[in-house]
Amino acid sequence: MRLRDVNAPELRSRDEAERERAAAARVFTASLAEGAALVLTEVAHDKYGGRVVARVSVGGEDLGAALLASGHARPLGPRGRRTPG
Repeated sequence: MRLRDVNAPELRSRDEAERERAAAARVFTASLAEGAALVLTEVAHDKYGGRVVARVSVGGEDLGAALLASGHARPLGPRGRRTPG
């Protein structure tokens, strides 16, 4: 699943630094989600129809916003393009 409007680092990247950032984002996400109810809204298929895109709330907090605020992700730009960073 992809988080709506968020570009998180990829665990399967060829870039070692990217994989390290992805692992840190995973730990951060797991710490927020542990024992909390996840609520999905704005659920849809991505533009290719293969993945699900949604807004996810954890304990009332928007997960994507938390990842952005913590520096573990970047916002997606217009039309789903990655923002520089």
